[in-house]
Amino acid sequence: MKRGNPKATVLLGGLYYLYEGIVTDAASFLDDAFTEDPKLDRYFDVLALHPYAHYPQQATPEQNDGREQPVGQMVSRIHSLLEYYGARRPIWVTEVGWPVYGTVDEKTQASFITRAAVELMAAGADRICIYTLDDGPNPTAFPPEDAFGLFRNDGTPKPAATALQTMLRIDPSLVLSADQSSAGVRRYVFSSAATPEVDVVYATDGTMHDIELAPGTAVVALDGTATTTTSTTTSISGDPIFLLSR
Repeated sequence: MKRGNPKATVLLGGLYYLYEGIVTDAASFLDDAFTEDPKLDRYFDVLALHPYAHYPQQATPEQNDGREQPVGQMVSRIHSLLEYYGARRPIWVTEVGWPVYGTVDEKTQASFITRAAVELMAAGADRICIYTLDDGPNPTAFPPEDAFGLFRNDGTPKPAATALQTMLRIDPSLVLSADQSSAGVRRYVFSSAATPEVDVVYATDGTMHDIELAPGTAVVALDGTATTTTSTTTSISGDPIFLLSR
């Protein structure tokens, strides 16, 4: 491939992180592959990962209960495994998502996908691809393969599409600059050359929390609604908010 196009980016994977009984988990696959060829990294530029929860996906992106693992931890562990084998390669999340099914309604899908994107960026994933763009023709059928879309089958946007648009409109070049998380609360600080600071904040324990912020901070909800607060606190839930300092 490189002989045909030296500038081509070659991906290994995508590897499914968890073992589901029909595919080998990512860590075991990489262990086997590097055992067979310790210089395997000669043949790829990027490791492609699919950090899904168990199917059909109902767990939160941060869930860590023995069966489920946080999506950020999945990326961190694969990074560590690559470094163990001397393969300093970036990780692209080439597929992750939640279907609208069971306990996950459209609003929850929007929250989980946004939280997952933030957790994955914070863990060092270089790129993130959400599965998938559109629902199939049978979104209420099982298995819920037709229910992963950001848009419904008729082309209308779900809340998840609006949420991702909101995040990207703030600044698509943001990178993590600090992790100010505490018990039950994620608070990640992102910045870029154009944007000094954006805090992404949400609760992970199913309860409401009050957090501190500077008066005059713009609070942006997932639906893009923005308000400027004069208070020094605001309440948060499991739905991420974006705090833009003025």
